[in-house]
Amino acid sequence: MTRSPPLLLLFSLVTLPLPAWALLGDGDGPLGVDGSLRTVTAAAVYDDVHPLLTGPDNRADGFSQSLLRLVVSGRPRPWLSYEVHGVQSLDLVTRAGAAGSGGLATGTFVLPGSGGGDTPGPYRALDASWRWSGDEPDVIANLWLDRAAVKLAWPWFDLTVGRQPIHFGKAYFWNPLDAFLPFDARQFDRDYKAGVDALRLDVPLGDFSGLNVVAVAGRTLDAGGATGGGTLDASWEGSALILRAYTTWQGFDLAVQGGKVEGGGLVGGAFAGEVPLPGDLGALELRGEGAWLVADSPTSLPSPLVGPVRRDHAKLVLGVGRRFASSLTVAAEYLHDGLGEPEQLAAGFWRVARGAALQVSQDVLGVTASYEILPILVGSLGGLQSLTDGSTLLLPGLTLSLSDEAELVLGAMLSHGARPLDPTEGSPLGLHSEFGSYPHVGYGEFKVYF
Repeated sequence: MTRSPPLLLLFSLVTLPLPAWALLGDGDGPLGVDGSLRTVTAAAVYDDVHPLLTGPDNRADGFSQSLLRLVVSGRPRPWLSYEVHGVQSLDLVTRAGAAGSGGLATGTFVLPGSGGGDTPGPYRALDASWRWSGDEPDVIANLWLDRAAVKLAWPWFDLTVGRQPIHFGKAYFWNPLDAFLPFDARQFDRDYKAGVDALRLDVPLGDFSGLNVVAVAGRTLDAGGATGGGTLDASWEGSALILRAYTTWQGFDLAVQGGKVEGGGLVGGAFAGEVPLPGDLGALELRGEGAWLVADSPTSLPSPLVGPVRRDHAKLVLGVGRRFASSLTVAAEYLHDGLGEPEQLAAGFWRVARGAALQVSQDVLGVTASYEILPILVGSLGGLQSLTDGSTLLLPGLTLSLSDEAELVLGAMLSHGARPLDPTEGSPLGLHSEFGSYPHVGYGEFKVYF
């Protein structure tokens, strides 16, 4: 049975003016409570897409997800602060089991809550989630603790303990240095990054220089599951320990880091800054990020896939960007992922779902542009082009600002490329391009902050 969010309530929220308000107090004081509510509704049309990604005997799919996030934060002392995020999700699907079959919910469409939901994953050693779905298989309800951290701030260091977001990256589409639940290149909602169970020490060495030491506790994921499964106790294999140094030089932000991550040892660096253009042309943004992974004892892919989950490889991202006076902003990035699989696409999809690879293809070009059509309306157009197999994913979108606290987002993901040929249900064979294996997706998102 097809389900949809209550249209009357949604229409009322969209059309009524929304003043700024908070539930309780202020996060800069001893106690503050606020949050957000967002609803995403999506539909997909499949065109000879492989059952490995969509589920068997399925030509269309519908999905709706509502996320209520409550944030409790405060600063009871100048040197002490805390932050707790609880998230309740309600997923409605048009087909029983669609959310878990590798279809729209998990494989071809990246949702705002993905990467940090109730599914056990890397760098979350503690099980702080509860699933209660009722009796209907097409209704899935999850409640989880997305962040829960305490920060101690002293003149010579900051120490943060608990579930917290960690972002080490300079690029937009891909971040080789960011091992901790990074955003997917297709992620259209990046307001909240999922937290990981970590201890973070920040030591300033100057106004724009310092050291970061991060220890993240994780579990060993089951070999047969790309996105879920794993022991609840923390393990060294699934944990991470990273040392990072950063500074500013000649207007460029520079960073180097190294340490142990899930799957091996990682070393790398990043830069981001601007170079002036001739005359009145302004400045050109330049950014780059690269990492080398030395894999530990190899874990094999689940049968019938062949090969290790990880091997020694390099990841490199180079990007440029420019913002014009007209409000037009353009950016482009090139990715080389040494773990990409140009010949074994099913293995590549599995590695991407597991978080080992950034893309299925070895070489990918990402572009994005946005323009302020009206003061309250912004149009955007993005795209991912596989330079390995020639497939393309177009990402058009519109963002309408309804008030300072509410937005309506409309968008699509339009795939083009070689479609699977003669697929056998459940078989990893028959895939011929990365983005050609995806369906066409249209979505709408309404979000409000309080």
